Amino acid sequence: NFNWQDLKGKTIAITGSTGDLANELVKILANLNANLILLNRNKEKTQNQINELLHINPNIKIEFI
Repeated sequence: NFNWQDLKGKTIAITGSTGDLANELVKILANLNANLILLNRNKEKTQNQINELLHINPNIKIEFI
């Protein structure tokens, strides 16, 4: 059984996370307490996204590659 209520302790890598669909996905994952690895090309867009995700959930870890 997979618990969608809490992903604390899980790390998920997302490519192209600043795109429309992936952007919505990472917001959901942040709300579910998942740590994130964001694999993107645009550093500025990714930094803006990281700031937004940390505003949603300041307790998660986020890496940018």
